[in-house]
Amino acid sequence: MDGNNRHVWVTGVYAVSLALDYEANDLYWADHNTGNIECISLNGGGKRVVSAQGSQGHNSFGMSLSGGRVYWTSSSL
Repeated sequence: MDGNNRHVWVTGVYAVSLALDYEANDLYWADHNTGNIECISLNGGGKRVVSAQGSQGHNSFGMSLSGGRVYWTSSSL
Protein backbone atom coordinates (compact mmCIF):
# COMPACT_ATOMS: atom_id res chain seq x y z
CA MET A 1 0.00 0.00 0.00
CA ASP A 2 2.47 2.60 -1.20
CA GLY A 3 -0.08 4.69 -3.12
CA ASN A 4 1.00 3.69 -6.62
CA ASN A 5 -2.40 2.27 -7.61
CA ARG A 6 -4.60 4.84 -5.91
CA HIS A 7 -8.03 5.76 -7.25
CA VAL A 8 -9.94 9.02 -6.77
CA TRP A 9 -13.64 8.29 -6.37
CA VAL A 10 -14.87 11.60 -4.97
CA THR A 11 -13.73 15.20 -5.30
CA GLY A 12 -15.01 18.43 -3.79
CA VAL A 13 -15.73 17.11 -0.30
CA TYR A 14 -14.13 17.88 3.05
CA ALA A 15 -14.28 14.42 4.63
CA VAL A 16 -13.77 14.44 8.38
CA SER A 17 -14.69 10.81 9.18
CA LEU A 18 -14.49 7.62 7.13
CA ALA A 19 -15.99 4.16 7.46
CA LEU A 20 -15.78 1.12 5.16
CA ASP A 21 -18.66 -1.29 4.71
CA TYR A 22 -16.82 -4.42 3.62
CA GLU A 23 -20.02 -6.41 3.02
CA ALA A 24 -21.67 -3.82 0.75
CA ASN A 25 -18.34 -2.56 -0.64
CA ASP A 26 -19.17 1.08 0.20
CA LEU A 27 -17.13 3.97 1.60
CA TYR A 28 -18.93 6.39 3.94
CA TRP A 29 -17.79 9.86 5.02
CA ALA A 30 -19.01 12.98 6.79
CA ASP A 31 -18.69 16.13 4.68
CA HIS A 32 -17.74 19.11 6.83
CA ASN A 33 -18.80 21.55 4.09
CA THR A 34 -22.41 20.33 3.93
CA GLY A 35 -22.87 18.46 7.20
CA ASN A 36 -24.09 15.44 5.20
CA ILE A 37 -23.24 11.79 5.65
CA GLU A 38 -22.52 10.40 2.18
CA CYS A 39 -21.24 7.21 0.60
CA ILE A 40 -20.00 5.76 -2.67
CA SER A 41 -19.53 2.27 -3.99
CA LEU A 42 -15.92 1.14 -4.06
CA ASN A 43 -16.69 -0.22 -7.51
CA GLY A 44 -16.57 3.40 -8.68
CA GLY A 45 -20.01 4.91 -8.70
CA GLY A 46 -23.31 5.52 -7.04
CA LYS A 47 -22.41 8.49 -4.80
CA ARG A 48 -25.37 9.20 -2.55
CA VAL A 49 -26.41 11.21 0.50
CA VAL A 50 -27.24 8.95 3.44
CA SER A 51 -28.28 11.71 5.83
CA ALA A 52 -28.74 15.37 4.94
CA GLN A 53 -27.72 17.21 8.09
CA GLY A 54 -28.43 20.48 6.35
CA SER A 55 -25.87 22.84 7.82
CA GLN A 56 -22.20 23.54 7.46
CA GLY A 57 -19.94 22.93 10.42
CA HIS A 58 -21.50 19.75 11.80
CA ASN A 59 -18.42 17.65 12.45
CA SER A 60 -18.64 13.92 12.71
CA PHE A 61 -16.07 12.76 15.24
CA GLY A 62 -16.70 9.08 14.87
CA MET A 63 -18.50 6.76 12.47
CA SER A 64 -19.29 3.07 12.65
CA LEU A 65 -21.27 0.51 10.65
CA SER A 66 -23.19 -2.42 12.06
CA GLY A 67 -26.03 -4.56 10.77
CA GLY A 68 -26.58 -2.43 7.68
CA ARG A 69 -26.84 0.78 9.72
CA VAL A 70 -24.56 3.80 9.94
CA TYR A 71 -23.87 5.39 13.33
CA TRP A 72 -22.05 8.66 13.94
CA THR A 73 -21.50 11.31 16.54
CA SER A 74 -21.71 14.97 15.62
CA SER A 75 -21.15 18.33 17.15
CA SER A 76 -21.95 21.80 15.90
CA LEU A 77 -18.98 24.14 16.07
